[in-house]
Formats: sequence, structure tokens, C-alpha cells
Amino acid sequence: MFGLREHYSGGVAKGEENRRTPADSYQELKKAIIEKSIPALRSCRKYLYAVLPDGREDKLLYEWGFNPYDEIVHHKPNDQKLSETAYDKTTDKIKIRLEEDVLASEYIIEFGKTQSPAPENWKPAEWEVMKTQDEPFFELGPLTEGFTYAFRGRAKNSAGYGGYSEIWVVEVV
Repeated sequence: MFGLREHYSGGVAKGEENRRTPADSYQELKKAIIEKSIPALRSCRKYLYAVLPDGREDKLLYEWGFNPYDEIVHHKPNDQKLSETAYDKTTDKIKIRLEEDVLASEYIIEFGKTQSPAPENWKPAEWEVMKTQDEPFFELGPLTEGFTYAFRGRAKNSAGYGGYSEIWVVEVV
């Protein structure tokens, strides 16, 4: 029992020790976000845009290192890859995840379709944009039965478009 109480009181003391000035806490948060988790950085940016008086134009964003998305970028996003694909036959919906790209301000999924069954090694002659958003995870559908669909993705920023991902083909029966 004494060991547990000592451990607990040590934890409280450590918690008190970890309470530092807001600037110290901010620097630790910033370091953790930048080094470990780009999605968390994007969430922090969106939150700051909403709460700061001047939104995306607020000078504190630059001071804190959270540069706005519309800041001039001189490099296009990287070529994309599909990091996750899934087709749910019961709902005819799909899930596609593109690789996260720190240079991307938006992600685009394009598709083409043909009557099923598609010829072997079929690729669409024409592609249409299915959805554009600022996150790399897409839930799309329901897809129309009796068609074969092909999907590909790419990223975009103010410097232009990155390259396309590989093509993923789904037959909806």
C-alpha cells in the first residue's frame, strides 16, 4: 500500500512539475505535432483558423509556425499512392485512402466506368472527378450495379497537381 501511495504522490508531483508556462507547453505541442503527426497539424490549423480573430490571415499563425494553406508553395505535391482500398458488397460503397502529403491542400478522386464485365486490363478513356476534399480519406458510393469502376487519386496545391496514383478497379455486381 505504501508503494502505491508513494507512486501516486510521485505522479502528482510530476504533474505539477509538467505544468509549465503556456509558451513551453505550446513549443512541446508544436514539436510533437510536426515530428509525429501531420493529420494533427492539419486539425490544429483548422482550429486556429476558426478561433483566431483574423482566421487564416492572423499574424500569430506565422509567429507560431502554422503557415496557412494558401501561402505560396513552390513545389507540387508528390505523386500519390493508394494506401488503403475497400469495397463493401452489401452497401456498394468504397473507401479509398491516399497517402498523406504535407504539400497537399486538397485531394482528388477521379473515376471512369464501363458496363460489366469489363475487358481484361481495361482502363477508362475518360476520367471524371468524383470528389475533392482537404483530407486524404474518401468514403464514396453507393456505386451502380452492373458497372466496373476504375479509381485514381492525386493531390493539389497552389503550385499545381501532383502525379496520379495507381488505378484500382472494382466490379459492382
